[in-house]
Amino acid sequence: MPSSSEKPHSKNRLYTQHGTLQGHSGAVGCLGATEDGKLLASGGSDGTRLWNLEQMSSIARPAGAGIRGATTALLWVRREDEAAEILFFGTQQGFLVCWKQTSPSLFEELHTMQLTQGAEITGLAFDPASNRLTVCNRNSVIQAYTVERSMTLHNVFSVTIEEFVPKAIAFGEFRNSEAEIMVFGLYDGRMSSCTLRGTTGEVIGTRQIGGMIGDADVNARKGLFCVDDPTQGVALYRLDNNNRVKTFEVKVTKAHPRPRQVCFADDGSLIVSGSDHGVLYVFDRWTGEVVDELAVGSVDWLQTMTATDVNGTSTIVAARSRELPGANNILVWKRAKARKQWTIPAVYGQILSAMHVVLVLGAMVVLCQKLGGFTTSLLL
Repeated sequence: MPSSSEKPHSKNRLYTQHGTLQGHSGAVGCLGATEDGKLLASGGSDGTRLWNLEQMSSIARPAGAGIRGATTALLWVRREDEAAEILFFGTQQGFLVCWKQTSPSLFEELHTMQLTQGAEITGLAFDPASNRLTVCNRNSVIQAYTVERSMTLHNVFSVTIEEFVPKAIAFGEFRNSEAEIMVFGLYDGRMSSCTLRGTTGEVIGTRQIGGMIGDADVNARKGLFCVDDPTQGVALYRLDNNNRVKTFEVKVTKAHPRPRQVCFADDGSLIVSGSDHGVLYVFDRWTGEVVDELAVGSVDWLQTMTATDVNGTSTIVAARSRELPGANNILVWKRAKARKQWTIPAVYGQILSAMHVVLVLGAMVVLCQKLGGFTTSLLL
């Protein structure tokens, strides 16, 4: 574990620190990048901020936290018929806000609505095939909306699941021409996760995982999802049968475990988890081994992180999640490129082999000519 005097570093140098994004104060609770990895949104006690990950610079934001409270969940949305980047984010007071990019360095606020009175929005998910946005709240409500081109929302359903506190939400597999909605509960009550019908919100399946769920990430293309078990580590599951594949252990150093964010990285080959002691753990999904440890430089809560690809390079972003008296920087790590090994291409190797044969044959011809001359001289 790093001490409070250490600088941010990478233990095994699989990832190297690329830089820091400065601007937040207080806790940072959520991070999210656009599909192309060029833009980053971050949310915390001082509201939502925007960043250009290519230039490692901030982008002006339309508004701060205000009466909406801290930003608790955020999601980039891309409609098939809309070129601009769209950001939805939820707040501690139950507000859902929509920002739209109008130029590379400018966003405007399209609308804001309070979905639930004083209830924190805990998760957001979007299905581009149906242009459907889902929202879960701490008051056990799951809502679905159709996102129109104007970014206005039309209600599809709103359901309440008793004795269930949603912590994360995602779209899962397609069944009967619609994507199922997966909701993950924070506490171990009647159910730890459930699956809803995408058009009606009807609960069509439940699963008891057997503990708290701090966070979840779904990779439908790989047929996998992972959840944070705050007392053990990251649990990996199959989407098709909900079977648990393996557990990636994360050390717990404090008396009371807290939820940690988890996610897939590097096209699903890696799994990343936060910790309670300032270290991000990067696991190989196949072997379960820790391939790198990314430390922020202090023994602190590091629950907030995300992963993306910036110009084809696997990138991990993280920030401390504890309320801090001053600035709280966001750290950016990029996967180190493998060293180039100077090897001779196969075609060049074939040419050299042919040249070697020619040289050997030539030497043999010369030798034979000399031997022939020597024999002739002896006969004379």
